[in-house]
Amino acid sequence: MKRKSSFFLILLIIILTASSAIAQGPGKEITGKVIGNAGDPKGFAGVTFNGARRYVSMTNSVGEFRLKNVEKGQYTVTVSQRNKVQRFLVEIDGSNTLDLKVGW
Repeated sequence: MKRKSSFFLILLIIILTASSAIAQGPGKEITGKVIGNAGDPKGFAGVTFNGARRYVSMTNSVGEFRLKNVEKGQYTVTVSQRNKVQRFLVEIDGSNTLDLKVGW
């Protein structure tokens, strides 16, 4: 009898967890580009979003990055390339595109 009740308890936890994830809905896909002062793309730069959750990406050879399932909210975005670092405060809400201009 105890084994049967444990099974139903585990099943209930799984159902509640799944319904909670569905109710929250998927996060947003964010795409963007990192460029320098002269408009030059910053290829192979690290891009980190720190907020309620943490998301990490790297730009491709033309400075583009993509992050999936980003929750709405305020983030400190850190762009780093070699020994250079720049931070931005951004709000993720309705927009799916975020272009960042660094000072190098």
